[in-house]
Amino acid sequence: MKSRCAFLMLVTGIFLTFVTNGFCQVKTSPVESVEKYGQSTINWSVGYIEAMGLGASPDSATAKIQNRPIALRAARDMASRNLAEIVRMVQVDSSAKLVNLMAQNSALNTQVNALIQSSIVADQQFMPDGTVEIRLRIALYRELGQAIYPLLVVTKQEANTPVATGAAPVAFTGIVIDARGTGARPAIFPKILDEDGKEIYTASMVDSDAFAQFGMSGYTREIMIGPRHPRVAPSALIIKAIRASGMGKADVVISREDAQKISAAPQSAGLFQQCRIMMVVD
Repeated sequence: MKSRCAFLMLVTGIFLTFVTNGFCQVKTSPVESVEKYGQSTINWSVGYIEAMGLGASPDSATAKIQNRPIALRAARDMASRNLAEIVRMVQVDSSAKLVNLMAQNSALNTQVNALIQSSIVADQQFMPDGTVEIRLRIALYRELGQAIYPLLVVTKQEANTPVATGAAPVAFTGIVIDARGTGARPAIFPKILDEDGKEIYTASMVDSDAFAQFGMSGYTREIMIGPRHPRVAPSALIIKAIRASGMGKADVVISREDAQKISAAPQSAGLFQQCRIMMVVD
């Protein structure tokens, strides 16, 4: 009974995070897909990038309070530098990291730097010794993803499969790709492919507003969370990926049979448009 209650509390917590997509979460859950680089974090499940900075004030004890603005400014400068470093490490799709795109596009470089400079203060601590710790955060999909979106989605293609109406039978309300054991890694713009390399799910199929709010795919490390996540619940179709694809291992390959199962469903186009996809990764 206790384990069931704990599980329900965990799912509820993830639901609240999914709905608000805000900056209130400080600690990460073991089921979240998180990449850490020193004191910096990319949280693919919640959708944020965060970096920490430390700043010191002069040694004089009497000057600690008066010099807090100096320490705070130094901490923010360090956090901004760390944020700039980790942002460049973000996997955009299976072929490129953000640093690659920024090197090719000066406008994107300017946009990303502006996002870093306007980043949100997620946490701020004044230490007894006069030092300041600050954590800066930017939204992975709503801010960074939106800056990249126009570069990868030149024209929005209309899906060939019609969206299901209220009268049509609904077989499933979302798709969960179990990619554990394939080496698949999170990215802002992942793809689902079949064994012949045919694209089943790409960025051109998603609604830009849904992408800004949720990202193309949700990520979790716990298979039990996937089907119960409000993004795909209550009737999620669970598919086992057969391998990861691309240099960045961000694309997942599914069998021809499973690809046909998705394509045949009348509601699949609507699910793709609304980003009703979850991926379970190691």
